[in-house]
Amino acid sequence: MYEKTTHKILVRVVPEYLTEESDVVRDIYFWAYHITIENQSAKRIRLRRRHWRIVDEHGHCRTVDGEGVVGECPTLDPGVRFSYSSSVSLPTPSGEMSGTYEMTIEEDENSQELRVDIPLFLLESPHAFRTVH
Repeated sequence: MYEKTTHKILVRVVPEYLTEESDVVRDIYFWAYHITIENQSAKRIRLRRRHWRIVDEHGHCRTVDGEGVVGECPTLDPGVRFSYSSSVSLPTPSGEMSGTYEMTIEEDENSQELRVDIPLFLLESPHAFRTVH
């Protein structure tokens, strides 16, 4: 499990290698990642956008930007959690992901923008190269 708190917003990530969806012969490796966002602040927040940085084991990087997550732009009152799952594929047996959420604090007539970090997490399959020391 990986977690990080930014502006009193906790983001927790649990990656999971998907053996059944992966095809090692064709160099296609799939992972699910399960995310929980917890509003530990005293203000109501709304998740507006996401930005992902996905890096395979050769250092090739791709980015993904978009509105919300899994088709939603959830609003979280103080103390509320939102969880979702998604997936990613790589052409290598390991890699890493990190990113940010763009959120707004929703107050009466004002809204303040926040950038919330998604912790860097590893994508490891049983096929990943390991060096024995």
